[in-house]
Amino acid sequence: MRYDDLPGIAEVVDLLGLERDPKSRSRDTFNVKCPFCNDKKYHMNINTKKNVYRCVLCSGDDKHTGILDLYARVRFGKRHEPGPTGNGKELCDALLKDLGCERGPHDYRNRKKAPPKVRLDAVPSCKIAPDNVLDQAYNALFSFPPFALTKQHHDNLVRRGLSNQLIERNGYRSIPEDFSWIQGCPKMAAIYRKLGLNEEKKNWPRLKRTPTDVMIGGLIVADYMQQHGARLEGVPGAFRIKGRWCFLLEPGMMIPTRNQNGQIVSIQRRTDSGKLRYLTLSSKDLPYGVTDGIARVHFPLGNQGPDAAIDTMLTEGPLKADVASALYGKPSFIMAIQGVSNQKDLPAIFRQLHEMGVTTIYNAFDMDKLCNANVRRPSKALAKKIKDAGMRFVQRCWDSDYAQTKWWELHNLCAEYGIYVQSKSPYIFPQIADMADALDSAHIPHSIKVDKNGEEQNDYWTDETKGIDDYLLTQKKRHSWSA
Repeated sequence: MRYDDLPGIAEVVDLLGLERDPKSRSRDTFNVKCPFCNDKKYHMNINTKKNVYRCVLCSGDDKHTGILDLYARVRFGKRHEPGPTGNGKELCDALLKDLGCERGPHDYRNRKKAPPKVRLDAVPSCKIAPDNVLDQAYNALFSFPPFALTKQHHDNLVRRGLSNQLIERNGYRSIPEDFSWIQGCPKMAAIYRKLGLNEEKKNWPRLKRTPTDVMIGGLIVADYMQQHGARLEGVPGAFRIKGRWCFLLEPGMMIPTRNQNGQIVSIQRRTDSGKLRYLTLSSKDLPYGVTDGIARVHFPLGNQGPDAAIDTMLTEGPLKADVASALYGKPSFIMAIQGVSNQKDLPAIFRQLHEMGVTTIYNAFDMDKLCNANVRRPSKALAKKIKDAGMRFVQRCWDSDYAQTKWWELHNLCAEYGIYVQSKSPYIFPQIADMADALDSAHIPHSIKVDKNGEEQNDYWTDETKGIDDYLLTQKKRHSWSA
């Protein structure tokens, strides 16, 4: 069978009517709403260069991610089975027929083909720089005077439970909405015009809508970083355009991601609005930008240990880990990944922790890990990685009061549909997970609420205690009130 006669995955996406993210600007990738997991926020990535798809919520370690698999799952509710005894020919016939095949089955040469697309030249990229280079570059970025932490962001951190001292120590910074500070460097505005960057940026989808003042600001920041000893090659966020380094600037609070030595090796940006609040700083798909190895595991500066006597936990999100470390109330060693499925670096870290005497690692993902299948799958993958490293995996759960509410919600739904669940555990948290699994297996929606606009939203756990940081802050407030 001639798979090279198949259309590109973008054409299949349009055929299936998948909703594209209007903010996707990459040459080689774009995002759509995942049709498999009730996605509301464009979590499925379509790679037109490799002709594959992947949802960050539900794909996990799935390898069947090609054109035929996407078509088969959406159109027929089944998977593509490769190989001579698989269903590839059948799916090809159906797909080509949907696209306007002129003749009979398997006659791919006579199919009406779209005019060949003009392929853009490959975008030159850089490998990620060593940690010491990243740390020097990001410290230079954070020292840029206009990027001091704004009052709005400072107040947000205080509300989360961080003291002024910890806020200063952890090193958060802000990229403000107002770029009037570029007026202090008229020389760079002249360079921008001389290089013709207003026209050049139109050649790069990620830069097309970037305002002129933001582009000029990026040139100023890159120049400032270099003057302060930073090397920008291989630094996520930096790119080279018309022979000059520029830094991608997008407003929001900058949250450092630190390695075990306390060096800043990545930056997560928290936006002030929009659906996707936390975004890892990247210059992917920009000339001489970094493509791989951008999202790193975060280790808060407040960590102690690690050793067998100290609780070792893994959660999601650098800021969540910073707050949890500050509020935990006893010595702890907390790690955070940027997305529950971003577990590539964990096996090596787990082996190292085991050699240092750690015997147990706690899964401190948000409490939707009990009811949300898209988090339960990565949790199971995490458990295997921990056990493979020779340590014990423990699911850390909290808020037994709300758990009673969730238990009855799922119990009543199971009773309504005649689903009997016999849990192996006498404890309430595993019982909640078992009922959620049973409802998922029966394709019965659960843990859903209707918002004020009449739209259905996931309601896996109360926001007040969903994350470990939320729960610890709630406990702190209750303790202070009772005192």
